[in-house]
Amino acid sequence: MKAAAKIALADSADELHEFVQVGQYMADRKDKLASTHIAQMQRLIAEASGVAAKARHNSWKAAEAAAKAIDAKDDAAKAADGAKKSANLAKQYADDAGKAATSAENSAAQAANSAKSARSAANAADRDADDAETSAAQAEFSANYARNSAYLATSAADDARASPLDAGKSAKEANTLASQAWTEVKKKRESEVAEARRKAEEARKQQEKQKAKKPHCVSHTGNEIAGLLPCVLSGGDVTPVIDPTLTAVV
Repeated sequence: MKAAAKIALADSADELHEFVQVGQYMADRKDKLASTHIAQMQRLIAEASGVAAKARHNSWKAAEAAAKAIDAKDDAAKAADGAKKSANLAKQYADDAGKAATSAENSAAQAANSAKSARSAANAADRDADDAETSAAQAEFSANYARNSAYLATSAADDARASPLDAGKSAKEANTLASQAWTEVKKKRESEVAEARRKAEEARKQQEKQKAKKPHCVSHTGNEIAGLLPCVLSGGDVTPVIDPTLTAVV
């Protein structure tokens, strides 16, 4: 997490925003997966040490039995003491293995939560990007309509003003007719804009429905194919997870 945060801080504002919005959860998930792996290794080592200690305990018990069989009290006492120490050591290793297993389970659960947060953040980022694109498209659409409407209204007003003058009417009458013509054009264009926006909104909602059916695939190291293949085959979008260890090396 720290390495990924340092890289994000040294990068552009857009990259930093992406890290805060999504990347931090992916980096945290990587850390938790690494902790899970370490805990699992510790558990395996403790279990192996426990098996060895148990074997030594059995060896000492066998030596104790043999010493008793030949009435070698000192050797029997020594073997009994060795068996007791080995048994205690085996118990200690068993306790360590249990603690390591619990730690691995906790780290795995935290990694799963981080993955869930990463998926939620990625989906939210996608929605924000879609909303921004939609807003930009609507703004451009409105600006174009406004320019066209202004041009047509001005042209209609000029025509309406010129026609009465040509017919010998007063300038006041010409201006009144021009104003009426401009108002009619404005109403017509506003109606066209409303209809165009309605159709654009319907198209956007349809695209969102289609996109909502596509799952969001978050890749991870250690099980890429098994984790990604079903999601990709179902048409999902893939968000790669950058290994902070490899990033730090580069």
